[in-house]
Amino acid sequence: MAFTVTIVDGTRLVMPNTCVVCGTPCAGSLSYTQDHPPITLPGIAFLKHTELSLPYCATHGRRFYRRFSRLRIAQTLAYILAVAVGFTTFFPPVRQALSLPNDPSTAEYVLLCLTFAFLVLSIFAIKPFLYDVFVNIRGNEISFLGGGPVFRESLIAANLGNLPEVI
Repeated sequence: MAFTVTIVDGTRLVMPNTCVVCGTPCAGSLSYTQDHPPITLPGIAFLKHTELSLPYCATHGRRFYRRFSRLRIAQTLAYILAVAVGFTTFFPPVRQALSLPNDPSTAEYVLLCLTFAFLVLSIFAIKPFLYDVFVNIRGNEISFLGGGPVFRESLIAANLGNLPEVI
């Protein structure tokens, strides 16, 4: 079960120097861009992202980068495959140069659809699960979803006067 810590005034946020995963003290932080689920309207989608800098120990910082670099590699390979299959499927001169039949096969369409589906899922379904802590900014309010218990406790302790009042 994931827990959320909400900071009322983001300009007064005090970030503890404890790893977001294990809670060990750390001197530095890891900077990255966090993507949010898209805002969709009929026919279009708006992508939102947030630049973050969160404290990570060396071990968990490496694991974080490793997860995302593996995802980027898989996305790059899928993109190359989609472009290659797309060119061979929809451009007759390319089909002729490669001595392929004039009409694309069902397998080519299926492969193209599966590759495209993987790319979409990797952005909107897989990537959000790779974050150790998900940060949501609404106006001046910042919510931290997840993270290790020591990090959450340190975040609460560092921001005692900046938490929502509980009635």
